[in-house]
Amino acid sequence: MAEFPKRIDCGDCELVKPEVTFSKSQEFFDVIVKNKEFLLEWLDWPNYYSKPEDAYNYLKTVENVKGSSYLIQVDGKIVGGHGFVNFNEEYKFAELGYWLAPDFNGRGLVVRGIAALENLAFGQFGLNRLQIKVDTENVKSQAVAVRAGYVKEGILRHGYVLHGAPRDVIVYSKLKSEWEKGKVK
Repeated sequence: MAEFPKRIDCGDCELVKPEVTFSKSQEFFDVIVKNKEFLLEWLDWPNYYSKPEDAYNYLKTVENVKGSSYLIQVDGKIVGGHGFVNFNEEYKFAELGYWLAPDFNGRGLVVRGIAALENLAFGQFGLNRLQIKVDTENVKSQAVAVRAGYVKEGILRHGYVLHGAPRDVIVYSKLKSEWEKGKVK
């Protein structure tokens, strides 16, 4: 059975399974606090972090969840997160999620991270489908999905709740057959 690696090299960044240490938890917490206003535009979860212990508890929770979370690191420093929101080997699909500190936007880090996670999902775990859900107003995240080669399928009306209000989301997907056609031989 395939295993999720602890580190994935993506060129100028790497995806790293979270270390459950107090220093890494503090660093994770500091990144969230520094970028909280930016992150809250499209995400609810930054509100759940009011002290470093909250970050520690999160890292402890995801430590052993199959494929769950990776931290995006540049020069050994946390700059974002990437991972599988849902990972279902039985039904052979997963959903990808990501966030990035604004100072690191526009560098292609998330697109390269998506490619690395595709290699795991399609290549090692034999999944047939990956999907990304993006708020209909989050133009930058939509562009990430398109640059990563995902196909826009449609809109889920009231597909999630943000800050207590229902929001529409666009569903993007990539199939294993599409990934195989795009691989460099």
